[in-house]
Amino acid sequence: MGQIAQGGQTAVFKSYPHTQKLFQLENYSIGVTTWGQGAIGGRSIAGLIADFSASLGSRPGTIEEAANRLNQFFLPLYNAEFSAVPAAQRPALGFFVGGYPTGAAFSELWEVNYSPQVPPESRMRQVMPQNFFGVGWNGVSHPFFRLQRGIDPRLEAQLLRSGVTQQTIDSAKQAVQGLEMSVFYDSMPVQAAVDFCKYVLDVTIGYNRFEIGTPLTGEPVQLAVITQRSPFRWVAELPFHT
Repeated sequence: MGQIAQGGQTAVFKSYPHTQKLFQLENYSIGVTTWGQGAIGGRSIAGLIADFSASLGSRPGTIEEAANRLNQFFLPLYNAEFSAVPAAQRPALGFFVGGYPTGAAFSELWEVNYSPQVPPESRMRQVMPQNFFGVGWNGVSHPFFRLQRGIDPRLEAQLLRSGVTQQTIDSAKQAVQGLEMSVFYDSMPVQAAVDFCKYVLDVTIGYNRFEIGTPLTGEPVQLAVITQRSPFRWVAELPFHT
């Protein structure tokens, strides 16, 4: 996806359905997925991740280390490319880095996020620690968020702009908690986890297909599995990779 800052807003000028968004780092059991800006300085994010992967030299011992090294690789490129753009108007770009730390029984997930609304001190954070089972997503998040949580994530900001008090909003959020879609992630079979991820993607893609504007998601879907004793394995992949 390509974005430009225009009139104080970030505008999408092109979106390609075959953009690679999911990657394996070298031959390690570490996966990276990305959202937002599709290129920096004429280079695709896919090509830059391939460069980053080749530069690792050895397997990061922890997922935090892998995320930190990815941040050190991309942040200078991102800042240099968009140095002339006001911080609030810079395009969104983010990554999830997930897998198993060396010798660990449980996986973990980290996020690196350069979106304008994210403060610099929060650009890198742990999304899911070991011993935690769940799901995380970013990018075009509101279609499935509405289904799972029973409320649009953009509603709070809109209500605040309309003059509704934060106290009233917090009370309303408490009231709709019973509408959440309950999913038991602990001990979920791998195939069920794959099916759930596909379901999230199908909902998002279907919503975007009919919503007015440039579709920011689309097929073909890319899916992969990492388990403790098995390497990164593709479930659904693009016919061509960078």
